[in-house]
Amino acid sequence: MTTRPPLMVSGDEVRGLITLDDALASQRAAFIALEQGEAQLAPRSLLSGDDDSVVFAYLARAGRGMPAVAKVGSVNPLNSARGLPGIHAVVLVLDPDTGELRAIVDGESVTLLRTAAATVMAVEALVADGSLNDKLARQVFDGVISGEGDVDEVISGRGLAVVSDDTALLAAIDEALAAQPDVAEMIRSGKIQAAGAIVGAVMKSTRGQADAAKVRALLLDRLGVSDS
Repeated sequence: MTTRPPLMVSGDEVRGLITLDDALASQRAAFIALEQGEAQLAPRSLLSGDDDSVVFAYLARAGRGMPAVAKVGSVNPLNSARGLPGIHAVVLVLDPDTGELRAIVDGESVTLLRTAAATVMAVEALVADGSLNDKLARQVFDGVISGEGDVDEVISGRGLAVVSDDTALLAAIDEALAAQPDVAEMIRSGKIQAAGAIVGAVMKSTRGQADAAKVRALLLDRLGVSDS
C-alpha cells in the first residue's frame, strides 16, 4: 500500500478556510469535550535552548474517533534582530485509524485564530458576570489586538474593571444629583425617563466603567422612587 503524502496547509489557506466564528465554535466544543472527559490534552513539553530559546510541543485529541494532533514549535527571542518571526510552529494531524501523518498545517495562523477566539470567550464571560460592560469590552479587544497582552493584562494595564462598589457609585450619583437638582426633582415627581441624564453623568465621571443598569437602580433607590 502506498502512503499518501500529507496535505500542506499554509497560513493563507488557514485564514481563507477558517473564520473567527468557526474558531469560536471549535473552542467552545473543545472546552465542553474537555469538561466532559471526551477530549484528551497531554501536558505541555518544553525544551530550553541557547539565548533563552524554547522548543515546545502539545498533544491533543478532540474525542473518540478524532485525529490526534501535535503542535510543535519554538520561541526565539533573538530572531527580531535577524528579521525573522520570534515564533515558529506547525500542527501535525494524524489519521485516527492508521496514525499516518495526514496534514501539516501552519501553526502561527492557527494560534492567532485560537487566541482571538479565546479572547472573545474570556471577554464574553467577564461581561456576563458583570466584570466588564460593553464599552469596556471593546477597549479590551483593542488592547489585545494592539499587542498590550492578554485579556487580564489589558484590563489591569488600562484599569478597565467595572466600578462595582456601591459606596463609590453612590458618591458619583450624589455628585451628579447635586449638579442637576432640577433633574432630581423631575425624577422624584415621577418622570423616570429623566434618570438617563444622571446615569449619563455617572457613566462619564466613572469613564464608562460603571454598570448603567446598576447605577439606575441605585439612583432610584436613593431618591425613593419606584421603577414600576
